[in-house]
Formats: sequence, C-alpha cells, structure tokens
Amino acid sequence: MPPKKSTDSLLDAFASLAIGVGANVQPQQELIIAAPLEAAPFVQKLGSAAYTRGTSLVTPIYDDPELLRRRLLESKADDLDRAGDWLANSVAQKLREGAAYLAVLGPRPGLLAGVDIGRILRAHRAEARDLATLTAVIANMETNASTVPFITREWARQIFPESEPDEARCLLWSALIDAVAGAEPTEQMAWRRLRVLDDRRARLQALAFRELRFNGPGIRITIGLAEGHIWRGGPEMSSRGVSFAPVLPAEALFTATDPGRTEGTIAFSRSILIAGEHVDGLEVQFEAGAATRVTSRHGRHAFEELLNCDPGARRLGKVALVDANTPLARQRIFFNNPMLDAASAPHVAFGAARPSTLRDPAAGNRSAIHIDAMFDTAHLSVDGIGSDGTVRAVLRDGMFAL
Repeated sequence: MPPKKSTDSLLDAFASLAIGVGANVQPQQELIIAAPLEAAPFVQKLGSAAYTRGTSLVTPIYDDPELLRRRLLESKADDLDRAGDWLANSVAQKLREGAAYLAVLGPRPGLLAGVDIGRILRAHRAEARDLATLTAVIANMETNASTVPFITREWARQIFPESEPDEARCLLWSALIDAVAGAEPTEQMAWRRLRVLDDRRARLQALAFRELRFNGPGIRITIGLAEGHIWRGGPEMSSRGVSFAPVLPAEALFTATDPGRTEGTIAFSRSILIAGEHVDGLEVQFEAGAATRVTSRHGRHAFEELLNCDPGARRLGKVALVDANTPLARQRIFFNNPMLDAASAPHVAFGAARPSTLRDPAAGNRSAIHIDAMFDTAHLSVDGIGSDGTVRAVLRDGMFAL
C-alpha cells in the first residue's frame, strides 16, 4: 500500500522533531549542522525549523562521501594520518561559546566496499585523534548536541528492495517518526516518550548493579559493569541548563563495562558491516574480558582484523538494553545501520567506552574503535547482580521487568 504522506511532509515532521526535541535549539542560539551532501534538502528544512524557533544563525558543514572513498583508495598511506583538526577545533570553540550542534548521518551502503580495512582503520585513528576536542565538548554536554539519521536513496532501496525508491524512503521515514513520537508526531509526545526512558534509566542507576547476566538463544554471558558506571539514554541536560536528546530515535539504555570482567558467549543476530563486508552469524567467546574465540558464517577475517587493531578492541566498552516492545524494536526491521539497529536491539560495543558513562575514565575500556554488535531480544532474560550478590530481574522475554 502506498504511503499516505509524501517524503517532503515526512522530512518536515522529522526536521521539527530534530530541532525542537533532539538539539532543542533555543531562541537566539546559533546552530551548526554537519551533514552529507545528499542531505542538503533536509538541512534546509532543519534550518527553516530552527529559524522559526528564533535561532540567530544556522551554519551547515557538508562532507562528501564519494570524496572520502577516493581518498581511502588513492591517497598515499602516510597521508591517511592527516585529518581536519582545524575545522573540528573551530566548531568545538563555537559550541563552548554556546552554539547548538546537530550531526546528520546518511548511510551509504557499499561506500567502503573494496577498500583495505587497514587503510580505513588508519584514517579512523587520525580522525579520532583530531576530533578529540570536539568529541569531548559534546561528551561533556557543554551544549545541546544531537545526532539524527537521514534516509539516503541507496539505504532505503536496500531496506525495502521491492518498493519504488520514493516509497521506500517514505516507509523508512515513517518508521523513524513513529519511533520518536508516534503516528501523530508532536514535540510533546516525543518528550513524553523520552521521559519514560529516563525513568527506567534512573531505576537502573539507583540499583547500582555490579554485573549483568544474559540468557537467551545463543547467549550465555556475564558482563561486569565499570566501577562508578553511569547509565545513559533518553534526555540529557547541558551544562547551560538545556534539555536535549543526544540521539533520535532514542530507545537504548547503555553504560560502561568493566573491561576485565566479561565471561561467556554471545551469538549476534544481526550483521555487522566492516569496510563494506557483512559479518554474518558471528559468535564470540569471552574469557577474562577479552574475545578469545571468534566464529562466523561470513566475514570472520574482517572482524578479526578489526579486533587486532589495538589491545582494547577485543574487549567490550559498552552494554545496552532495549525493550522488545518499543516502536522501533516491534518493526523487526534490520536497518543495516549501527545507529538504528542499536536503537532497536540490545547490544554491546567492542572497543572504547563512552566517556559520558564513566565517572572515572580510567575505569572503562580504551580503544580507537567503537563497534556496536546487536543480539536478539526474543526470549532474552537479563538479571542484574548487586554488590552483595542480590539478583534482580531486568529483562524478561526481552521486556523490562523493573
């Protein structure tokens, strides 16, 4: 059945939610938008929504995915160690002065197909180093900053291959909007859903679990939580007193792991895309926190190469819980995109811990990578273990029991 709304009207609706709830841009506040070239029409709608709310200036910064591919394929190896720190540092300074920030991510499936993973990792390490100041400003919530998806044509066709391109985009935009605010999207409904997530987060924080024990099809694992860990997900408050949603859609509650205390096995139910290659049927065994045995139907070599990039890559930095009854999870769509798949299924992340989930940065895992890996909620049970050994049900059949 054809979608009831046009792509243009759906873009308007999502732009309003991104500006009014995600970044929550304030009157007279400047806004910086980082986005891929293909998202320019969406950025125009974001800018229009921001000016309607009274922003003083909207500054878009565009990147060109095709140029990135050419660089990774053709640059001299040593040139991959360079990144645009001057631009990132300038943006960081504006954010410290009070500007809001919105990152728009537009997946391009297959963009990195055929690119040597070693070159990708080398460029990624340089980018992580030169974006460190900007990343810290955002992680420390010095301003209201959010990340939202943009539905590229190539991505929509991959998710709904039997639909016409415009219909595929409408279907995916509709799924996103429903996840954020429901069938009749308003900012009030979006904030209401975020508050439900925030209440669950507060309960998890108050229980101060020492570890989480997972049991389900292919999953028998205990994951230690970092000392002084902080649960995140849902709305946050900037240091300037502005509520905002760091990511939309927001469905996951996540925190930092103890890098030395993961024991057991996880069978991952969704593919992981690494350098254009799908890692399917991945199963990983952990001992003393480290991945010691890796098997998969496809893509094992690419995944092993990723894990070997530095000592922390074989350890977990994050564990995240998602209720199986949330709108995005109920749709049972494999989005082939870490941002949305991580919002629709429980997952762990190989590599670095998120700084915002730690009171003491030294307590979390360190790595140049952060790769989310999802597993199924069906028949999944999670128990929280307190410091005194008390066991508390957290998830039952994939749904929150707290």
